[in-house]
Amino acid sequence: MGVVSVGVVKMCGRKHCAKLQKYIQLKELAKFRSYVRRHSVDVVELRDDEGNSLLHLSCKYGCEVIIRYVGWVGLKSDGTTARRDRRRDT
Repeated sequence: MGVVSVGVVKMCGRKHCAKLQKYIQLKELAKFRSYVRRHSVDVVELRDDEGNSLLHLSCKYGCEVIIRYVGWVGLKSDGTTARRDRRRDT
C-alpha cells in the first residue's frame, strides 16, 4: 500500500501521486501537508511514474510554498535537497 520500494528509488501508488500532484498544481500547501501527514508519505524520496520527485514537480508547476516545504523536510531529514530525476538532472 502507498509507497512501494523499487530498488533504491521509492515509487508511490498512483493514487497518492495523483492527489499530491493535484495539490501542487493548485498550490494548496495546507491540503498537501495534511495529506502527507495523514498517509505518512515520504516527500523526500517519493517519485512519480516518470521518476520526478515532489520537489521537481513543485518546480515544474511553480509552487514556491511547496518547494520550500519539501526543501525544509529534506534538509531536516538528511541535510540535502540535491535530488536527481531519472535523467540525472538536479
